[in-house]
Amino acid sequence: MSILHEIYASEEDLKDLKGMSITNIENFKDSLNQEGVVIELEGEHGEKVTVSITDGADGTEFHRSAKQFPLYTAQDLRDYEGYTIKEVQSDDNDLNSRVILEGKEGNTVTLIADKALDGETLFIEEE
Repeated sequence: MSILHEIYASEEDLKDLKGMSITNIENFKDSLNQEGVVIELEGEHGEKVTVSITDGADGTEFHRSAKQFPLYTAQDLRDYEGYTIKEVQSDDNDLNSRVILEGKEGNTVTLIADKALDGETLFIEEE
């Protein structure tokens, strides 16, 4: 494994990671044979972020996922009232679904279900 010594990320890129706990660190090699490390973090309210650092051909690269917030109650969904469903995605087995919502100002959020919908916890009611 090469030594990753420079990360091109600003304080602005990293400030919301302050206070988060590291839950997992793993080495990896991507499909282009680039080596790197993946760091998973979790905040005090269950929010999650994944940071990956790779040793690319042009130097060290820094990537991070969008911050994910868990849904515990209906109140967590009320913040997205008025959003429109723009797209529904899933994998080849129709698992790991993502529902992309768009707000009136054009901002988007994604509802994520990393497991199969079980038919016992989420329903649609039509009248």
